Amino acid sequence: MDGFHKIYACCQYAHAAVESLEELLARRPDVEASSDIGRIIVETHWRGLALNNPRPATSLAAKFSLPHIVASVSHLRHAGAEAFSAATLQDPAIAALRERVELARYRPDPPDRPARVTWFLRTGERLEAECRSARGGPDRPFAPWEILEKVRGITAPVYPRMAEICQALVALDNAFLDMRWTDTVARMTAGASP
Repeated sequence: MDGFHKIYACCQYAHAAVESLEELLARRPDVEASSDIGRIIVETHWRGLALNNPRPATSLAAKFSLPHIVASVSHLRHAGAEAFSAATLQDPAIAALRERVELARYRPDPPDRPARVTWFLRTGERLEAECRSARGGPDRPFAPWEILEKVRGITAPVYPRMAEICQALVALDNAFLDMRWTDTVARMTAGASP
């Protein structure tokens, strides 16, 4: 009950920044990240300041780079696995935007891992959004259907039955609860694609 669930495909320390970006993107869908945003400031907790690599060399490094996370989400408008793929590392628009991301310490010192993201548009306009506590923890949990949808999105290409079986387990379906775990796993992985 005290665990944390991640819905985005990046370091949890960046999730509040992603939620802030989602608010900005919803508020201003007309903003074209590569051409309209001149600079981005991300105010984050002290641990988040360590995620400061503007030139990650791998997809894994991209998931731990606030400049990449913010640039990629601003450009692609989502924080799914594709936002951290090898293609995003080479994307010239994302690479240029990463160089315009600055990190600063969030004040006052927070109890959790908040973020405040400010876009400075080339028009002179300044847009800001803040998330004091990212979803996924006990204070702001995801609904079971949101977690199951995440499982479906991740597993469906390889294990098409995985989400269906997980849904039955979450619903406490006795047909699966009484089954040996190896048999449950066999059903989850049935029809797997290479």
